[in-house]
Parts: sequence; structure tokens; C-alpha cells
Amino acid sequence: GEKKPTFSSSFSLKTPPKAKKQNSRALLQNSNNGNVAAYLEPCADPFWPYCSRDDANAVCDDDAWRESRSFHDEYRQTSFMAIFSGSSDLLTPASLHEMCKVEDVVMQLSGYSEHCARSPKPCSGTAPSADAGLANTYFATGDAATRTRCFPPVSINRVLMANLTVSSCDAWVTTTGLSDRLETIRGALAACADSFRLDGAESLPESCAKTGFDPAWVNSGFGVAAPLLTATLVEFPMTGGGVIDWLVGLETKGSLEKSLKSSLWASSYDSKDSALKDTVVDAALNSDMIMASAAVFIVLVLIWAHTGSLLLTFAGMLQVLLAFPSAVFLTTTVFQIKFFPFLNFIGLFVLIGVGADDCFVFFDKWQSAAAKLPRNATATEVASHSYWEATWAMFLTSLTTTAAFLASAITPIAPIRVFSIFMASLIVFDYVYNITIFASCVAFQHELMRSR
Repeated sequence: GEKKPTFSSSFSLKTPPKAKKQNSRALLQNSNNGNVAAYLEPCADPFWPYCSRDDANAVCDDDAWRESRSFHDEYRQTSFMAIFSGSSDLLTPASLHEMCKVEDVVMQLSGYSEHCARSPKPCSGTAPSADAGLANTYFATGDAATRTRCFPPVSINRVLMANLTVSSCDAWVTTTGLSDRLETIRGALAACADSFRLDGAESLPESCAKTGFDPAWVNSGFGVAAPLLTATLVEFPMTGGGVIDWLVGLETKGSLEKSLKSSLWASSYDSKDSALKDTVVDAALNSDMIMASAAVFIVLVLIWAHTGSLLLTFAGMLQVLLAFPSAVFLTTTVFQIKFFPFLNFIGLFVLIGVGADDCFVFFDKWQSAAAKLPRNATATEVASHSYWEATWAMFLTSLTTTAAFLASAITPIAPIRVFSIFMASLIVFDYVYNITIFASCVAFQHELMRSR
């Protein structure tokens, strides 16, 4: 019943190579008519324009330039990353409207405004109110005319909102003419993707930067020959020491999965440094290990209660512990199977139950034979009446169990195939150690009891 985040995608959550960005006036919303000293971005913008001092047309003072660099170029290892994949096409007004809505839902999550990376520079005017999540990321300052805000999501949606002057999520479906303009942008992005794939980021033409191309925002096969955008990456800029704990809390409650859910794509997510995934997986492993340890303890208690002997309890556990490294040696060294999935470790707990069952069979056969012989019968005499009968019964059960696991080895799924072979090896070695080590301990204990 594990419901954990999915992390499979054609993207890497590491920092992708960035194209050299030089901007056009289309990406910079100027509301101060060239007054550089007084320049502040308008709070109403739902995106963050790229500010480049290399662009002669851009109105960009030193503070604005540093702020833009902080937003676009800083590596924030705790940023929340989401991948939308499996879509028929994301470059449509309907898909971008949905993407914008999902981004807005994430920004509405409890605690988002406390952990988001904030702009070092205020904006001017009234904060946007059409999108509740975006509005949640604005904060009042001492000046009634200005506000501070969280950096908005870094995504192809926000860049296209800047390029096409889309002021809200709903504007994607209410503004006329966007479909034709998106098709023009699609062609430009596809050409940029082919150019990046062929020559790398340094050789990208200036038009790619102005269009807003970033290799992290397109799927691996996107290009002129396959111009449908089926997957993309979104970064929600985060900073601070408590981000991962906050994300883990949301993941535990299912809030992250719910906020990213859409009928248009499948979502996977993590923090940029994979700490979210690692923390969730570690917590699950710790929980599973507690339950597994409890299961081992219960089996040991049952063996001790049935045999009445700590020696035989230890011997039963020893046969299981020896079977594991023996099976590892057989599969990796003899069979030359170098792939060792984590699933193989689960086999240890399966084997504990099988091994305990074999111990019960052998012990009960021994006790039954001893009860039919004289009270002072030696271990050799008892063994002659019980050993072969017990080993034959265990051989048949072990054979059928081994065959069942080997039958699963025909699957094309590599981890399951290797697990099946490994489990079959475990059963074989457990049988061998049961009829040798455990049987010897039963005989040894019988002689100790007889001599008293």
C-alpha cells in the first residue's frame, strides 16, 4: 500500500545547462518610462521578467539586475520541483491554463509563503488578485505603494505569460488569438531544441533566449520532427533550513500529490537536491524495519516456545542467516548476476518464516521418533527412525517452493526476475543448513538431555 512520490521522468532534477539569456523588451514590463532610478517591476505581473544589462532596450538598474540574477541563476537546492509528463501537448491554451492553475494551487499550500524564496527588491502597485495562490505570495511593506513577494514558479508557463502578456491563469482561455501565437512560439522552441541538442547551449542563437527556451522545459524528443510538448519541468523557488521538513509534512498528508493532480498529465516531484525523496524513503524504511524486526522477534519466540530450547532457537536463526550470504555468493559469483535489487533483502524476512517451518517439521519428527523408542535411546538411534523421513518431507516442500519462485523468473521485469532466482537459492540453502546445522543441534541437545 505504499503511496510514495514517483520519480521517473526524462528530466533530471539537477541544474540543467542554461542558455545564454539576453532579453528583449517583450520580457521586461516597464512602467516607469525610462526612469531607471525609480524603476520597480509592477506587482501585478504574474511572472518574473529576465533583466539583462546587455540589452540596450531594457530599463534595468543595478538592483533590478541583481534581483533578476538571483531569481534566474541561483541554485536553490531545496526548491520544490515538479515534472508534468504524459501529456498529449502542453503548448495549448487549455494545457497552459491547467498548468497555471496547478502552479497556483501549490502556492496556496499552507506554509508556502513562509518557505518561498523572496525577492530582494519590492514591487510597485497593487498585488494581483485573480489567482489566489499568487496573491498569497505578496507581503506588505512599510510603504503603502510597494510590496515584497515570493519569486513565482520557474516554468515555461510563466515565461509564455510574460511573452504573451497573459495576466492571469484564466486569461489563457479568455484571450483571443493565443493559439496562433503559441504555434509560432512552438516552431521557434522546436528549432531551439534541435540546435541545443546538436551544438549545446553556448551556440544557441539569441532568438532562443528571447523566446524563453530552456532545455529543462521540454521533453527529450521535442524538436522540429516531434513538435508536441509532452512533458515539462516546474521549479517552485524555496529557501531556508525548514523547507524539507515542511515538504515531508505535506507529502505525509498527501497534499503535494493532490495539489499537482491533473487529468492532462502525470506528475512526479521532489526537491532539487532529492532530499525530499530520500527523507520519505528513509522514513518508510525505518517504519518497515520496525515491523520486520517485530516479525523476526515473534518467530524467535514461537520457535523457543515450541522447542523449549534457546539452543535450537539460535540454531534456527543461524540457518537463515547463513543462507543469505550463501545465496548472494551463488547468484553474484557463480551465476554472474551483478544486478542486486533492494527487493532481494525482503527475501530474508520471507525465509525466516520458511526456515521456522522447516525447524518445526524436523523437531516434531524427532520428538515423535524419540517417543516410540526406549527412554535412553541415543541420538543415532532416534535419527535412524526420523532423519530421512523429516528430510524427505522438507525436501518436497522446499522443492515446490523453489519451483514456484523459479517460475516467476520468466518475467521480463529485471528486479522481479533476479528476486525469483535469489529466493530459490535461499530456499535451497535453508534446506541444506536445516538438515545439517539444525539437525546436529537437535541431536546434540538430545544427548545432553539423555546424560542427565
